[in-house]
Amino acid sequence: MPAYEIRPVKSYSVTVDYGMSVEEAVQRGNFAWPEPDINSTNFPTERKGQTKLAIDLFQFSHSVTSRWVIEQLDIIGYRPAELLEFLALAYQYPDVSRGHPVAALGSMWRSREGWYAVPDLAGNASRRGLGLSLFSVKWVGGWYFGAVCK
Repeated sequence: MPAYEIRPVKSYSVTVDYGMSVEEAVQRGNFAWPEPDINSTNFPTERKGQTKLAIDLFQFSHSVTSRWVIEQLDIIGYRPAELLEFLALAYQYPDVSRGHPVAALGSMWRSREGWYAVPDLAGNASRRGLGLSLFSVKWVGGWYFGAVCK
């Protein structure tokens, strides 16, 4: 078990269409600065159909690694949110990343240079961005991590 209780700080009900292309989902999100490497080629999905699910956001008060977050989520019965789920969250709740960046550790891309990256959302009062963060980064307090109950 984790050293302390881990609970979501926010929860959102979303409808996810796994048949939608990543490009369509990104366009629908209306991001001011979308990362061009977030596309169907780099982030394929094996899931099919349409579903409604809850995406819970977790936040930690200390610096954490991606692996640590994934391990802690697994212990409490969660898996990290995947890209199409993450994009559905961003579309259906456009203010989700205003004030706090959000990462989706459930979809990872390996660049030509060999580093691994995961999608993230960031924004301010007037604009939102969709970017990539290194999987190997040490996440400082303030980041949210999207997760889905298994």
